Amino acid sequence: MNTIFKRGIERQEAKQAKKKQLSNNAALVREATSDTYRWVTEYTKTYNEHWQEEGRPSPYEPFPRYEYFRHMFTLFDLEHISFIEKSRDLMVSWACVAYFTLHAMRVPQCGVIFQTQKAAKVVQLINYAKCLY
Repeated sequence: MNTIFKRGIERQEAKQAKKKQLSNNAALVREATSDTYRWVTEYTKTYNEHWQEEGRPSPYEPFPRYEYFRHMFTLFDLEHISFIEKSRDLMVSWACVAYFTLHAMRVPQCGVIFQTQKAAKVVQLINYAKCLY
């Protein structure tokens, strides 16, 4: 009987430890996803398909910490529709994918559409969203 009682206590302790861990994980997720800039710069990795030719140690790197991204994400939160001039060097497409990926993760049943001039670019952006996720 003593052994049965001991196992019961151990099971209860294991359940409480698991519950505490889930609570800690939920708090971490809330903090990590509290704003897009924090999430994308501190909790994700980007994929650099040219990593070998650039001599980088890995294809996965932190999202760049450019201050204009913080402002862009704030603008996206404030405006229903945003227009941004095309730029190949500012990584605006990546920033848009990051913003919409986070919001699709946080909002139940949220759909996101990526529209580009070429189908191959859409596939590339969807794969990038998967990388961030």
